Amino acid sequence: MTTLPQRWCLSGLVIGVLVVLLASPAAAQDIETFVTADDGILLATDVYLSFGDGPWPVVLIRTPYDKNGRRLMGVALAVLGFACVFQDTSGRFESDCTDNGLRIVGDDCRKSLDWIAEQE
Repeated sequence: MTTLPQRWCLSGLVIGVLVVLLASPAAAQDIETFVTADDGILLATDVYLSFGDGPWPVVLIRTPYDKNGRRLMGVALAVLGFACVFQDTSGRFESDCTDNGLRIVGDDCRKSLDWIAEQE
């Protein structure tokens, strides 16, 4: 026998899976852009937005593992009312710079957050 909290968790999981499976690519705006870091490096950025008027809470995901292939997650989050920003870290995949293995990303992250705050 399941307890009430377990049922709530299971219900939430089922609803989450359904949202992801039913989220049509046309259910959200998909914007590909670049954010310019303080040192001039262009950071490849994908933005997913709900249709309609914002503002929306924002989920920022910066990754060295390729932002591409995350479209379904971005659309699902947009359908749920979030703005979703995926970004390749500098020197990785579509972002500029040579990857030297060093992951000093504080300034790039701050610049990305400032860029998000400047958006309408």
